[in-house]
Amino acid sequence: KRQALDAIDDGDDAEAIAVLNIVLDVNPDYAPAYVERGQAQLRLGNLDRALADLNRAIAQSPTGDVYLIRGDIYYQLGDWVSAYADFDTAIALRPNLAPAYVYRGFVGALLDEELQPVAASGGNALSLPLQPSSAAETTLPIAAPVTEGTIAQQQARDDFDTAIRLDPNYAEAYLHRGVLRSVQGATELAIADFNQALALAPDYAEAYLNRGSASFNRGQTIPALTDMTTAIDLDATLATAYFNRGYVLASERYFTEAIADFNRAIALEPQFAEAYLNRAFVYGQLDNAAAAITDFGKVLELRPRDARVYVLRGDIRYELGNDIDGAIVDYTEALSLDPTLVNAYIRRANAWLTLGNSTAAQVDLERAFQLDPTATAAYEVRAEYYIAIGNYAAAVSDYNQIIAASPLDPDLYYRRAIMQAGVGNRVGAIADFQRAAEIYLQFGQAEEYRMVLAELRHLR
Repeated sequence: KRQALDAIDDGDDAEAIAVLNIVLDVNPDYAPAYVERGQAQLRLGNLDRALADLNRAIAQSPTGDVYLIRGDIYYQLGDWVSAYADFDTAIALRPNLAPAYVYRGFVGALLDEELQPVAASGGNALSLPLQPSSAAETTLPIAAPVTEGTIAQQQARDDFDTAIRLDPNYAEAYLHRGVLRSVQGATELAIADFNQALALAPDYAEAYLNRGSASFNRGQTIPALTDMTTAIDLDATLATAYFNRGYVLASERYFTEAIADFNRAIALEPQFAEAYLNRAFVYGQLDNAAAAITDFGKVLELRPRDARVYVLRGDIRYELGNDIDGAIVDYTEALSLDPTLVNAYIRRANAWLTLGNSTAAQVDLERAFQLDPTATAAYEVRAEYYIAIGNYAAAVSDYNQIIAASPLDPDLYYRRAIMQAGVGNRVGAIADFQRAAEIYLQFGQAEEYRMVLAELRHLR
């Protein structure tokens, strides 16, 4: 065994495995040899062989440390339930084993539906998602309230707290607790945890990455980019760091630089669906419909039942690709996956109207209103239909609903004024033009303000 350990110390796992094979041929019941060989197989990426060795070790000597190692193997195999069970058993057998609490908390977060989008981005740590910008969407609200979280999140927090109590110098525990705190809206506490992780481990790339994400989520773009770049400098294989930096760059409209970062993230992790998705958004911003459609297609290869992506690809086909039929196909596929998608009905209705099929459009709008009677976008599409057929009175009625939802949008008052004039309501038209002019002036939109004044002079 000493020869095997020397080979491991030298970084020669293949040699260590060869020596341990001899040891186990001589003594097939020697549990420590299975543990060492299993760990060597794990480092070489031979997960199934590693699992087989740890199973043998546990059958002969079921200790907390061995369950901890097997839990890691299950995690890397994607069997989160078995991983959680092994970490749970490790804690039962050795209650002061701090890593077991960290890993149980981490995997518990993976198993929590509310945190799966956070955890699924890869890497050795939960990766804090960035909040919505013009370039991308996430599942987090723009201003997440501080909450206690789900039961699974509370259990994860308790596990991280316990690990820190057992080992106050455990940087990874602070990292994971920081991510969880940020998801729950406690951004300042999260950053304090990331700071502590970095104080303990100054070269901890994931801590820089997640502190950068937290900084961006509270509106601090420069510190965010600085931390993400530091993470990349420390670990150039960290795909999520490139992804998050690309996200921030895209939000600041540095589209070329953002695409370069998404490219690097994809090169490192070819199955990184969110990187394709966000690169597609950026291509859309650059009016590159073909590239955006290709990237949405790649996302759908990886997540074929993601109705949202079909809607997004349909939007690009409609708005940039001049492919109305293709957009309708995508919206229809989205609705086959999720018949409750209000926006898909509204977008398909708009596409039907573009093709002149008002009957199909009306059916889709009726369904949208059934699902959400307050859907502003549905009123907008129906109003445009009414305008197209000259039914200005009905259009005015719909615009009343739209303006109630967005009372500071001057364009809406301008459009309703045109419709008021169309039905002979001169007083209403003047009032709407005046309100539009006031808001345009307030927002500093001089050209639009002068345009409205010209309309008022014409009416008067």
